[in-house]
Amino acid sequence: MGKYSNTVKKIPMEREKVKSIIAIFLCFSFSLNAQTSFSRVSVDLGIIRNYQYNIDDNKIYSFYPELKIGGNFLTNYLEWELYTSYWDDGIKEAFNVRDAVTYSYSSFVLGNKFCFFPKEIIEDFFWPFYLSAGISYRKINEKYVGGSDYTGNYRENNTSNLITYDIGFGVYFAVFEKVRLRIDSNICFPFKENDRLYNDGKNGTIKLGADYLFD
Repeated sequence: MGKYSNTVKKIPMEREKVKSIIAIFLCFSFSLNAQTSFSRVSVDLGIIRNYQYNIDDNKIYSFYPELKIGGNFLTNYLEWELYTSYWDDGIKEAFNVRDAVTYSYSSFVLGNKFCFFPKEIIEDFFWPFYLSAGISYRKINEKYVGGSDYTGNYRENNTSNLITYDIGFGVYFAVFEKVRLRIDSNICFPFKENDRLYNDGKNGTIKLGADYLFD
């Protein structure tokens, strides 16, 4: 009888624990939803250091456009963003260099990052800058254009996948109530280096961007 009585007492206690956990989870979820928003769309235009080796003054920078969506993440000084891009180095003819292979590179990019705005914490902060960090996926196309090395070898067309972690720094200016301009720079480091690419796949961007804030 004693054991049965203890068991009966434990059941309501366990139910109360479950209810408390559910209540905490729901409060956290509602708080998260209330403070995390989809509140901006952005367009960036800039240049990227592509995967070409610096041979015969060939094009080592490519035009780099970027489309983004984002918003506040938990607080007004931290923002999330999801972005995509596509770039092409535009090389159509082989380099005029002996024993050198010419490849043309292009890449589709999909990534996400978080941006930290110190001025949103300290209103009279001396400069409106932000820091960013995130991860991106890059599908890289390598197209054989012409030439060969000193043994006559070259690679056929191929694709590779690269995952990078990205860090950046930028400044921003509010030009209208709902429009913000930015200038930023990002450096991308591959989790696993690719020795077929210049600098093992490390590269970077410099961009001018505009955000439309609709919330």
